[in-house]
Amino acid sequence: MTRRMFVFDPPDRFVAGTVGQPGQRTFFLQARKAGQVVSVVLEKVQVAVLAERLDALLDELETQGVVLRTRIDAREAWCDRRLLARIRRYTLDRLRREIEPVSAAQFLR
Repeated sequence: MTRRMFVFDPPDRFVAGTVGQPGQRTFFLQARKAGQVVSVVLEKVQVAVLAERLDALLDELETQGVVLRTRIDAREAWCDRRLLARIRRYTLDRLRREIEPVSAAQFLR
């Protein structure tokens, strides 16, 4: 079998998934960058090991303060702390711009 290497550093999107019915599923990884998509078929145990390693990596990043763990639609999710802070800052700035100052007389009414 010919061995091929694809480098996506970093990928635009990375997906682990399945196709087929339970008991007859095919597990795969898929990476995409700049229009190039590569799919790789995996064994179920390989996907389980990948999930364990990703969970450990995310736990470490959470300990370092890089990411925050949350729940979205009752599912565990992760968010980059800096991105979340930036979204919060932009939201607060927008809300502050929407508030119009009033005179002291109007304020004291």
